[in-house]
Amino acid sequence: MIFGRMLAVLALSLIATSPALADRLELTVDHATQSFDRNTSIPVVSLILDEASTRAFADFTTENVGKATDLYVGDEILASPVIREPIVEGEMQISGDFTVEDANRIAVSLAQGDIRVSVALQE
Repeated sequence: MIFGRMLAVLALSLIATSPALADRLELTVDHATQSFDRNTSIPVVSLILDEASTRAFADFTTENVGKATDLYVGDEILASPVIREPIVEGEMQISGDFTVEDANRIAVSLAQGDIRVSVALQE
């Protein structure tokens, strides 16, 4: 699935200290697919959040523009992006050093609800 507007591209960074689970904003994924970034053609995971998570993530990103975050998939920090602008439409892409198979595996696990996505400010 290719989104009309890419709202977030998150770069992979696996080195970070994880905050307590209570400090994370848990997000519910409505839809997840493996796709390709239209500018770079690299494999990505494209996500659409549910309505409540879209609102919560919009508030989080609006309040924290310019701050570094950690994006978790399950308990693993998958990306550590800086919020460049509010992400208000609930669509995002996670990019990194993924193979097509890696991105597909993550997307399937997210779509099935096997793993969760959460975000937290870096300490």
